[in-house]
Amino acid sequence: MSQPPDAPDPYLPPQPGQQQEYVQQGYQQQTYTGPGGPARPSQQAVDVDKPPSMVRLVQVMLAGAVLAVLSGVYGLVVFDSAMAEALPQMQEDPSLGGIDTGALAGLTRTVAFISVFVGSVVGAGLWVLFAWLLGRGQGRVLGSVLGAVNGVGTLGSLFFTIDLLELLLQLLTLAVVVGAMVLLWLPATSAWFRAVKAADRSIRWT
Repeated sequence: MSQPPDAPDPYLPPQPGQQQEYVQQGYQQQTYTGPGGPARPSQQAVDVDKPPSMVRLVQVMLAGAVLAVLSGVYGLVVFDSAMAEALPQMQEDPSLGGIDTGALAGLTRTVAFISVFVGSVVGAGLWVLFAWLLGRGQGRVLGSVLGAVNGVGTLGSLFFTIDLLELLLQLLTLAVVVGAMVLLWLPATSAWFRAVKAADRSIRWT
């Protein structure tokens, strides 16, 4: 079989400069070129070969972030309503004589707002962070542990919930946690995580 004019004879030792050229060409054949330029093979697996279960997992986790924000907002509404009902009783309580109950109620609302706001932002941020990490093939074990803790906490809070809407939000959150855990450990998802790790190891030792 004839060879291109510029191709070296495979039976002769490479001439100076030819070995480096063909090593670089071989590396370029293993490199994925995307919109942002060359990327590692593991990034190619992350961006191109992602199974449907991983796509749904990211979507479910983003839904969990939305539920975290909604639960925080609803918690503030419920707390503010409870404070409005308790304020007249505080004003008539003789044990609180000399205390500005209006200022006390305002301070309580402020503290509650900050606490719930920070909790909602942190909760939603964790959902988004692990959706990003898992979408890159990272943080699977830690995400599973935190998901299990979240699921157990949500399940335990169901027994102390008396409000219908709050119960609905907690049930939706529990469904999201369970769905995310199932998607995270499906065979197709596990195979994808193994492929990403194998690609990372291969490029690390190349």
